[in-house]
Amino acid sequence: MECFIHIGTEKTGSTAIQNFLYDNFSKFKKNNIFLSKALGHENNLGLPYIVSSRTNENNILEFEDRDLDERKLTTDKIENLFKKEIKKNTLKKAIFTSEHLHSYLKSEESKQYLLSYLSKNGFTKFKIILFLRPALELRVSRVSTALKLGGIKNSKLPSLNENLDTLPNLYQSKKTFLSWAKVFGGENIILKKYDKDFDVIDNFMQFFDVDDDISKYKRREKSNQSLSFEHIKAFLDNEKFLQGFSNEKISRLVYESSEKFKSSNTNVFCPSEDLMKKWDEHFRDDIEHFQDFFEIDLSNLKEVRDQKINSELYSDVSNFIRS
Repeated sequence: MECFIHIGTEKTGSTAIQNFLYDNFSKFKKNNIFLSKALGHENNLGLPYIVSSRTNENNILEFEDRDLDERKLTTDKIENLFKKEIKKNTLKKAIFTSEHLHSYLKSEESKQYLLSYLSKNGFTKFKIILFLRPALELRVSRVSTALKLGGIKNSKLPSLNENLDTLPNLYQSKKTFLSWAKVFGGENIILKKYDKDFDVIDNFMQFFDVDDDISKYKRREKSNQSLSFEHIKAFLDNEKFLQGFSNEKISRLVYESSEKFKSSNTNVFCPSEDLMKKWDEHFRDDIEHFQDFFEIDLSNLKEVRDQKINSELYSDVSNFIRS
């Protein structure tokens, strides 16, 4: 059986893809495509959890506070459910999807275990689907997500004095590709560039032949949209005022302000030429690597625009925070 393993990366529309797949579970089943419920519905978090628990990658954040005995029981339970699910399956292809496969499985050992584990469960062909996003754009998107979760203390916009060597592995595009290619084979890595102006679901579905018209499949309204630059700046500028607020309260304020103050005249973070140059130089090896191997220009996703902040929107959000 052939399986497609969608590993993200984070902040490249993974949630939208996962929602689409499981909202149309029965339709994919009719098209001979297996989706696992035992591994998690809609994010197959159970898969990186199994691998993490069986190897030295004990860093799944959602479960890191569990002791070893509890982790083993949870892992055994997930594996048993998955084995029963696979045993009943008669479909020809499978899709597994979790961005945490990329962000949490860092070592070669963990990727080898994933390959071995799926092989033992009857899978013989593998394709890794990897969406790529420019590092600077990814960095800002993560700030937006952190604010939505109330994590203002660790939320800082990129600056010229930021040490880029301390960025986590999910920013290392070339390293990611080479590490997965070493285990699964470079010819089995399907690379797509993430473009927020292009429908990520349509981009994803290019890999699958289905008999019916996917435009008629159920699709949710876009969610988890990045905050406007005005919202981000207003909250970061009010960090001192928000000291002592719980993450839950800050998260609620972010949500309420984004709902209350919607405007078509909003902006996204636009880096200065100096800042963009710094990031380009730091990630030059990544950019050149993918231009050579995939003939795509990651730099064309970056634009330098004059950042004219909507002062009225910024003021409204700032006053709302302090009200």
